[in-house]
Amino acid sequence: MSRWLKAAMFVSLAGALLLPRLAAQAQGGCRLARGDSPVARACQDGGLIAAKQTMRKLVREGKSNGAHFECADCHPDDDAYDRLNADARDKFNRLLAAARRK
Repeated sequence: MSRWLKAAMFVSLAGALLLPRLAAQAQGGCRLARGDSPVARACQDGGLIAAKQTMRKLVREGKSNGAHFECADCHPDDDAYDRLNADARDKFNRLLAAARRK
């Protein structure tokens, strides 16, 4: 078998194994969002991507109401959003309160 054919088979096999996992994570891979928060509802409806979009929206709303939040305040690793800093849940509750203020 030629090297090119072996490489093509390897890429095809790797894609077949990884794509379903990545798609499942994107659609329903939320591990943190529980309860009735806007992020939990977004996660249930649209998966991880929707949860991240909702978090970004909440941060923008919180900032417009005078509170300052950054992703790194709660999420120490950009590649593993399910890992949180020790005080992340408290900061999330403050974010929700700040985003609701008008």
